Amino acid sequence: MDNQRESHREIVAKFRKRTTLPFLGILLLLIVGSFFMNDNLRSPINHSATNNPALLIPYNAGKVYKHFSIENPEALESAISNAIKEQGKNYFAGDYLTEGHMILGIEKKDNNKKVTVYTVASVGWFSFENGFFTKISGTGAVPTVMTFAENNLGAYELLTYREPEDGSNYAASIKKMFPEDLQELLFTSQVNYLYLDLQQEAQAKAYLQSIGSTAEVNINLRRPLPL
Repeated sequence: MDNQRESHREIVAKFRKRTTLPFLGILLLLIVGSFFMNDNLRSPINHSATNNPALLIPYNAGKVYKHFSIENPEALESAISNAIKEQGKNYFAGDYLTEGHMILGIEKKDNNKKVTVYTVASVGWFSFENGFFTKISGTGAVPTVMTFAENNLGAYELLTYREPEDGSNYAASIKKMFPEDLQELLFTSQVNYLYLDLQQEAQAKAYLQSIGSTAEVNINLRRPLPL
């Protein structure tokens, strides 16, 4: 009888050993897999791996225009810049007006004579403060949709300029203005807004060179006045 009990214990022990080890192995795999999945979710998005040329690092407007087959990119680029700067005239004026923009998408209609440009834009007035040339007024990154018509001379004339509403209507207006795939870029912060600042700083530096100034450009400079 004792031998039978001992044999029974050995059988149970072997069964537990055989079932416990695989279970622990599976559990370990699940834990490790979960760690890597969470790590991937935390990883920053590699914009250069997307299909949207607007998210190239560094941002290259020329490649964007080529991707969307714009025949006269210089004219459209000039029209976009002028349209943004025109909005900047509504802000407190400084010494020099700059703008920055990134094109997220382009739609062409009427045999390419009408172009809708989906952008993120920024405008800023620069002035001298305590020996620095800095942005004193303007906007941050604003999702903006512009529609242009190409005239017989190849120039683009602005038809509409739209910005989202503020406050609680912001998200709803973005959905009305932008195609669904571009909405995702804006709502998930996949656009690197740094390039808006870099464009404005470059324009400010060019202006300083044109007037022979050696002042330092800093777009976000906010220094207290000396006592």
